[in-house]
Amino acid sequence: YTPYLVDLTPFILKGMNNKLAIETFPLNHSSRWYSGNGIYRDVFVWEGGDVRIEPWDMFISTNKIEGNDAEVRLRYWITSDKNAKAEVKFTVLFEGKEVLTASVYESVKKGKKEQIERVITIPNAHLWDLDNPNLYTLKTDIYVKDKLVDQSENTFGVRTISIGVDTG
Repeated sequence: YTPYLVDLTPFILKGMNNKLAIETFPLNHSSRWYSGNGIYRDVFVWEGGDVRIEPWDMFISTNKIEGNDAEVRLRYWITSDKNAKAEVKFTVLFEGKEVLTASVYESVKKGKKEQIERVITIPNAHLWDLDNPNLYTLKTDIYVKDKLVDQSENTFGVRTISIGVDTG
């Protein structure tokens, strides 16, 4: 039930058909309640370039909502297999239409995983609630020397929640 990520790059045979086989091996007394084994969730093959945001390395949260605008924090990690200057382009979409685009430049280092935070402001934000589950898509493109090396998409909603002594 635990997700994990394996870099298959050293095992890929270029120009040939490759077969991925996943096996599970039960160990005696390997679990407190259930010692069976198997794959109980979907298996995905993720592709990424030598400068990339790996799965589970993008976090999106609403900082605050002022008037009709929402301040959204992007916290992400860039993993790099080389030293480079990368352009990270963020495009926010709502119902398939572009709401905003922002680009930042990051210097990345070989073998490093850099944590970065950026704040973007979504104008005229459509809030998420139970009656109106409005969702945005954050499309992230990474370019090195004007070449697209990685892409990802994340879905998110804009909402704030407060909990207080008097209000629960």
